[in-house]
Amino acid sequence: MIKLESVTYSFGTKTLLSSFSFSACAGEIVCFSGPSGSGKTTALEILAGTLHPASGLRSTTALRIGYAFQDDCLIPWKSAQENLLFVLAGRPRREQAKETCTYWLAQFLLGEASAKRPAQLSGGMKRRLNIARAFCIEPELLLLDEPFAFQDESAASLIAGQISAAAARGAAVIYAAHEPDFSLFPSLRAVPIAKL
Repeated sequence: MIKLESVTYSFGTKTLLSSFSFSACAGEIVCFSGPSGSGKTTALEILAGTLHPASGLRSTTALRIGYAFQDDCLIPWKSAQENLLFVLAGRPRREQAKETCTYWLAQFLLGEASAKRPAQLSGGMKRRLNIARAFCIEPELLLLDEPFAFQDESAASLIAGQISAAAARGAAVIYAAHEPDFSLFPSLRAVPIAKL
């Protein structure tokens, strides 16, 4: 599904990843864990293809990659629904795309906020919108950076349930967090990333 081989990445004089190797299969849930600045986000961005390593290889069979960024990266002048429609651009039927957006907004407790712009949403709502946008493309590879940030226990449980459901549908799910939570995912595989 996705594989990194001996990947190294530096930002200026700071090395964030050094000879980092990793692979994940369909249906697996993996947590990149470690302190701030250890390279968790960098590893996710290399997996997503938005960063290119200085050395090493990235390979994937995934055609659809959903990525919920650490910074929500929502389009400020678009409504919640329009933010989801943006990633569904090119779908043959706009009405079907709207139905997909409505479904995923409801799944993440955002149904009543569909017409609101990001500035009108709380931090937790913006994070869930960011995650809903990653889910709505029905990804084969789902990458989530700190998905439980700004969430109360109920919302975190809801997000965990959606992650488990995505894995059950065959997606490989990789998320970043300071600590892995085995109570949410009993079969979770933790991959510690140490600060260099």
